Amino acid sequence: MGLGGFQIAPADRARLIAEAAVKCRLATALARDGRNRVAERLEDEAGLFGLAARGERLFFTGLSEVGGPTEGTLALYAADAQPACENPAFASGGAIDAWGLATGPVAFDPSGNLFAIMTDFGTGTQEIRGFPAGAIDAGDPPVEGTPMATLDGYGDALAAVAPAGGQPGLIVLQPNANDGSHEEIVSVAYDITQEGLSAGATAPFATVTVDDDNAVLFIDPLGRLWMGFSRGGPDDPVATFFVLDRAPAGT
Repeated sequence: MGLGGFQIAPADRARLIAEAAVKCRLATALARDGRNRVAERLEDEAGLFGLAARGERLFFTGLSEVGGPTEGTLALYAADAQPACENPAFASGGAIDAWGLATGPVAFDPSGNLFAIMTDFGTGTQEIRGFPAGAIDAGDPPVEGTPMATLDGYGDALAAVAPAGGQPGLIVLQPNANDGSHEEIVSVAYDITQEGLSAGATAPFATVTVDDDNAVLFIDPLGRLWMGFSRGGPDDPVATFFVLDRAPAGT
């Protein structure tokens, strides 16, 4: 399985990563436990689909800003957490950028750069746009994202690995074909420059060995990429995760 310059992390490192991820997710779940109704309202009223957070700022693809009309304008939106005990818990940060005809996933890389996908079901394609970390803070004006790649189909699995050690960053995603079947995992290279984000080549990243296998992709607190798949039978399902790290230089 080609992994685009990455390797599966050694077992001891994977264990440490898993422990860190569990602690991070537990802390996040505890912190958000009292905000379940806020999430439900965002989904019902804003048509929320993709969701990612950086600090106290929430970014989502949807049909309306927080507090806006139920069926507004399809866009990438921001929402800012309010001080404790205020209602509502989030205030609208407005639309960041608008493109496409249907919502898609959202993800940050560890450097705080944001990537989002919107789908054009008329052409059967999905466009990835990138937003530099310094252009999407609270109070910043709307900004047109940098087109990173346009691919066939649509999808919901998306993660981004930041550039490191002279190697470009990688936007990793699993496109779905227009008939709904899951395809091979691909990557889009990118660099961070003084002007913002610069897109590179799109290339195969990992081969899915089970037909129509739906991947889960995310970055852990240490910047490693996790790829998850469902294994086992209907009566004994098993979740299998591959933890990927960049291969050492020269290997």
